[in-house]
Amino acid sequence: MKKRILILALLACSPSLWAACVASTSGAWTTGGNWTGCAGAGGVPAATDAVTIGNTFSMTCNGACAASTLTTAGTGSLEIQSGGTVTVTTTVTLAGTGTLLIDGSGTDRKSVV
Repeated sequence: MKKRILILALLACSPSLWAACVASTSGAWTTGGNWTGCAGAGGVPAATDAVTIGNTFSMTCNGACAASTLTTAGTGSLEIQSGGTVTVTTTVTLAGTGTLLIDGSGTDRKSVV
């Protein structure tokens, strides 16, 4: 019984289960220096992270990007460039006046959500 309680206590304290992954500057999703609190390799968001792109920051994804939840706040925005994919396993919340820009192939194929 004591082993089970210890394991549960360790899981509850695991940073990857509760840490917020927050954009700290604008730039590429896949650059660890652009984020704080992320559980992914090199400091980038992992599929288990609750990702927030806050006021004034703009992130771009041109490869495989993932998160458990994705929130934009204020004027925070995300651009999914041609060839990029963003997989969010739980919820997406677009708040404030930021944008979600999805680029298609070619210069005239863009959508703003």
